[in-house]
Amino acid sequence: MSTRRLLALSPVNITFVYLGFGILWIATTDSAVVLFVADPDVATFLQTIKGWVFVALSAGLIFGLTRVRERRLEQSEQRLRTATEQIQVLHRVLRHNIRNDVNVIHGYVDMVYDELDTSESKAKLDHALERSRRIATMSDKIRILGELDITDETHGTVDLVRVTERCLEEASFEDTPDITVTSTVPERAPVQATPAIRHGIEELLENAIEHADGADDAVRLTIEIRRTNGEIELVIADDGPGIPPHELAPLEAESESELRHMSGVGLWIAKWVCEVHDGTIDVETGNDGTSATLRFHAATEPVSVEAAIERARESLPDSAPVPA
Repeated sequence: MSTRRLLALSPVNITFVYLGFGILWIATTDSAVVLFVADPDVATFLQTIKGWVFVALSAGLIFGLTRVRERRLEQSEQRLRTATEQIQVLHRVLRHNIRNDVNVIHGYVDMVYDELDTSESKAKLDHALERSRRIATMSDKIRILGELDITDETHGTVDLVRVTERCLEEASFEDTPDITVTSTVPERAPVQATPAIRHGIEELLENAIEHADGADDAVRLTIEIRRTNGEIELVIADDGPGIPPHELAPLEAESESELRHMSGVGLWIAKWVCEVHDGTIDVETGNDGTSATLRFHAATEPVSVEAAIERARESLPDSAPVPA
């Protein structure tokens, strides 16, 4: 097996290859010593020599594999730095340059709009204004990438309940009167994350509001936060018309193309927010609505002495004496 093919193997396969080589080495060399060496002293000496040879070969193999893996890691880090620079440039261009140009367009269009007399011409300008507003909104969304540091592996503790409640307070539900919101959340739900997780929640709420606006009947939006196997899940579900399948296809494939792409970046932002915080997101949609589940690692919070005593008292049977 060539070195290139060996390095292409997974760590498990490399372990089995090394195990097979070790068994073959020991069996072959031990048999050779027994067959060709009759002197016990010489046999013992050769056993020692072949043992050291095996150690030397193992050390050389480990060094080679480690060194090559290190070089590949350096290349990956360089590509990551390059990608980060590209994102920063894209963020600056979309947030400042394009945003400023769109504001200039708005100003001139507003001036021309007041000078027009025909409704047909004003309708055309309204269409142009709506398109420019979409560009401005997209520019505002892209700025979120500047708050997501993909190179930072350290996260603090954030109360997912408080963040979700704040996002609900700031959501524009008053513009969509035919939507009712119900929530089932615990008192607290600390997760290992940064305050930037709010962007993923905001995008999902905005998506629900957008689709509810086009629904025939009133839409129910439910929010639930629950703890599952060391993780905390946030479920945002609605019974609206659902997201079109072609909108979710790029998210499931984790790539976009000219023929397969989303109309916006909201779901991408929600996905990136989860991944940056070592979390996951699952989106299910159909005729009965859309359900998005965000998962984050649960965080442990320090317990005060008073809280520990109170928990100890609650765990004691009724007949047991209560410590003062």
